[in-house]
Amino acid sequence: MDEVPFANGTRAFRIIHAALAVGLVLVGGTFFPLLRVRHLQSPGGAPAIGLGLGGLAVALLAVAATILRPNVPARRFDEAPEAYWTAVETRVPAVILWCVVEAAGLLAV
Repeated sequence: MDEVPFANGTRAFRIIHAALAVGLVLVGGTFFPLLRVRHLQSPGGAPAIGLGLGGLAVALLAVAATILRPNVPARRFDEAPEAYWTAVETRVPAVILWCVVEAAGLLAV
């Protein structure tokens, strides 16, 4: 199968990464005033659910650090950022890693 050219990969991945980070900050920024400032109860009211989701978030981070992170190749010093981000060997593992970390962050919030 022919590889589709990926123009301006560095910029695209910066946008994806920023969107994931901003989304997590917005969710946290929304939940904080609702739960702490307005003193609303968490949905369901069961602390066990929160502990379970926190444990699942930690497990996802452990999977991301031990299994997924080694799949993302390190950029060589002589390699341009554009060449690094246009390679399929970099794009796919990086996006999967970011999505798992994003899921862990959303579960933790």
